[in-house]
Amino acid sequence: SKLWLEKYAPRSSEDLCLHPKKIAQVRGWLEDSNKFGQTFLLLTGPPGCGKSTMVRVLAAEMGLKLSCWSEETDSGVRKLSDWGDIDWRDMPKRNKMASFRSHLLRGRYHSLESQSKQLTLIEDIPFTGKLKFETEFRGIME
Repeated sequence: SKLWLEKYAPRSSEDLCLHPKKIAQVRGWLEDSNKFGQTFLLLTGPPGCGKSTMVRVLAAEMGLKLSCWSEETDSGVRKLSDWGDIDWRDMPKRNKMASFRSHLLRGRYHSLESQSKQLTLIEDIPFTGKLKFETEFRGIME
């Protein structure tokens, strides 16, 4: 008994409800990124318009290993059912930037050990609300 979202999720790029030209542009970038030393692709748009879904579908079609990071999955929100009844004050506190850095480093080390191309999908930028955010974020991404 899958969730509706999982049951009817697009399985191929033909199933995506996006302009074919946009899908072709992203596919082309994924194919050519190593040739030209490109390391980041920024997709923008309103929530729910299909950015992450397109990346997931294209990665699967191209045989890319996909690693995803978002503040929601990092915070443990999706794992609450495993914890049973909890008090929010008992949840472990995590430094968002440290967790983000750790995730990216794991992806980099995996790509050095593996022959398959690693693709990291960052669904949320870990904004901490601190003034040093921009400097710290740039340092992580370099």
